[in-house]
Amino acid sequence: MLNTAPGIFTATQTGSGQGAILQQGSDGQFSYNRADNPAPKGAALEIFATGAGVWTPPALTDLFIDGVFFKTQPVLVTIGGQSARVQYAGTLATQSSWSVQQVNAVVPDGVGSGPQQVVLKIGTNDNSQQKVTGGLGEMNSPGLNRFVGASHGPVPTEVLIIPAAAAP
Repeated sequence: MLNTAPGIFTATQTGSGQGAILQQGSDGQFSYNRADNPAPKGAALEIFATGAGVWTPPALTDLFIDGVFFKTQPVLVTIGGQSARVQYAGTLATQSSWSVQQVNAVVPDGVGSGPQQVVLKIGTNDNSQQKVTGGLGEMNSPGLNRFVGASHGPVPTEVLIIPAAAAP
């Protein structure tokens, strides 16, 4: 049995292809990432996934309790083979469920244009066999690599889960 089994939700619900990914524009609004709406380098992405593994402390029910902090395995993201800076990884701020994980990451400068593979690694396991992609554009977007009103800070070696009510 694996301790984690990361998988990114996909737009077509087939398990591969375009990921269920939102990107933040310069106005702070989010839109769906896709080939005809590519994310520029430096843009902030919200990636929706599952398979985070066991939480610490362990979940007592399928709903989490506000004000309690949870950790899971270390989370890494690569886009087009380049390491992306993970800004947040945890439960959805608007949902009270353990099964959906939100990962906020920044499109790295060195990545190519067009559809690029997005790999989510949680602990020692990743979703590379899934072949999930994200649409990326040519231009760099300095100043867009943050989540307006939703910054949870860097996630260095382990993921700290901050329930919505306790978020700064």
